[in-house]
Amino acid sequence: MNPLTLNAIALSIFGMTLSVLLSPFLPISPWLPAGLTFAILSAATFDSFRFQSFGLTLVLDTIAQQFPGYRKRVLHHEAGHFLAAYLLGLPIQSYALSLREALNQGQPNQGQPNQGQPIQAGIILKQPEQIQPWIQENIKALCTVWAAGGAAEKLKHGSIQGNEDDMQQLRSTLKALGLSVSLYERQAHSDAQQLFERHRDSYEALVLLMAERRSVAECCAVLKKLQPCAAPEPAGSL
Repeated sequence: MNPLTLNAIALSIFGMTLSVLLSPFLPISPWLPAGLTFAILSAATFDSFRFQSFGLTLVLDTIAQQFPGYRKRVLHHEAGHFLAAYLLGLPIQSYALSLREALNQGQPNQGQPNQGQPIQAGIILKQPEQIQPWIQENIKALCTVWAAGGAAEKLKHGSIQGNEDDMQQLRSTLKALGLSVSLYERQAHSDAQQLFERHRDSYEALVLLMAERRSVAECCAVLKKLQPCAAPEPAGSL
């Protein structure tokens, strides 16, 4: 079961237990917290098995989006993915800075080459019909793009919070290709860090553009003006 669902169930049970203990001192029926807990548990379980916890994730992301600090961290993270993909010559289709934006766009597989993934915030790369050969050909660049979100977070906030899904997809892809996870992951982190050291001005400009929800075409046009003679950056050698 999804960790989010397990956490929701644990919180529901804790809330029910607490409310039952406090019910003698509160003007509420003990059946009320029990009914609410049952409803939450049923909804969470259904959401987990039917929608892979998408509903719960949407609720939590919508709540988190009310906090400016969270929105800034997501913006900086996704701008890192965007800049790395642009500089490494991977075509970008669109981006979303919240789960609700991604849902409104109706785009699956946000920012990643793995098919069959649920809708999520991130960048979407344009992919050919023959996906597996494309992944093999661009694996070094893709690994750098996966690592770039965390690298950007660390650059702006001094810590990384939203990199778990990226690293999970990086590792699962490398394992599927039979490649060394530790070697490629280490190189990807190094390449991403060097990328931001060389292109800090471009990154800061991109953050402002994405904060205004400028289109991919507008973002790429500004990046091209900032470095008109720049060819796609090579992925690190392995």
